[in-house]
Amino acid sequence: MRDQHQTILVPTFSSEPRKTKQIDVSKLTEGDIQSLQKDDPFMYYSIPGISEAELLRETVDYSNLSSLIQGDGSCSGVVSRRSRLSTECDYAVLFKDLMGCAW
Repeated sequence: MRDQHQTILVPTFSSEPRKTKQIDVSKLTEGDIQSLQKDDPFMYYSIPGISEAELLRETVDYSNLSSLIQGDGSCSGVVSRRSRLSTECDYAVLFKDLMGCAW
């Protein structure tokens, strides 16, 4: 009896660039940002100040929107949605916390 094999090609990515969703955090209210946590967690954790606070295990201050936007040092309020998140703490953040010094 002869084995028959069939090859099936499954595309894993598109040749066209994917459009990433963006949101202007400076135009959102406290409630809008808090609702993102349930409605679109990837967009929520893409906000620099929120992801930084989570890594440092700090409470997120929703009332200070400028600190949420500028958490990574950028000035723009536009945030691109990430499709994956890292839960690993950066070494600089870890040592800053352990040594109690600002770098």
